[in-house]
Amino acid sequence: MKALQPVKIIIDCAFISTGSNSRMEEQTEGDNNEMVMRVTFITKGFRLKEDGLVDLQDYVNSYIEMNKFFKVLGPFFQFIARDVGVKLAILQKYLDGSNRHHYSTVQSMIKYEKEKNLLTSSDRSSGARTLLRVHRALDFVKDFIVEILNSSDSETFGKKVSSVYTKTLAKFHGPILANTLPKILLLMPSHQVILDRLSRGNTATETQLRAELLELVTAVNVVYNKTQQIYEENEIFDLP
Repeated sequence: MKALQPVKIIIDCAFISTGSNSRMEEQTEGDNNEMVMRVTFITKGFRLKEDGLVDLQDYVNSYIEMNKFFKVLGPFFQFIARDVGVKLAILQKYLDGSNRHHYSTVQSMIKYEKEKNLLTSSDRSSGARTLLRVHRALDFVKDFIVEILNSSDSETFGKKVSSVYTKTLAKFHGPILANTLPKILLLMPSHQVILDRLSRGNTATETQLRAELLELVTAVNVVYNKTQQIYEENEIFDLP
């Protein structure tokens, strides 16, 4: 039996429309590389090191790739993708900077910034504070993927995604956005439409995609929970 190759997902920014898939079918990896999300690549980066440390470069690399997932949700989520992109760029700047040895892991970054009183500095964007923001968004992404994999009733999918947002990201957004976005999410297409677009309508690819997404959620949960624990142990989970 021929081994399956890792799924490469083509993401359509105009996803919110339930119209023709012709645009999707015309896209190729060669002419739209920036729209490809490599699930197995993301999963590989979201793994703890043997000593329980969270490698910051691996985290950022995987998140950059996974940030493209927001594009599958359509133009309403472009602002999240842009905001996450800006924050990941800040973290990459520290990873490439003169103090990069202090930013090798999440643990070492927090230790360094606490010792240097940089966590709430007004002179620079704290790495720990920046990571906390994308960590919160990760909570939404992983739970949203779970709903894609578990949902069977197309009519209630939008309600489930709306509920996921309310339980995760909404509490960190302003009142206008937190009250408006759940209503917008009710208009989302079914989970099957999402899967069809991700797999380009190929049944075999969808089967593999489901398996890879399930593995991704498992990996993300481990890193998410560890990062949550690190912030709580350092009593910085509510950084302004």
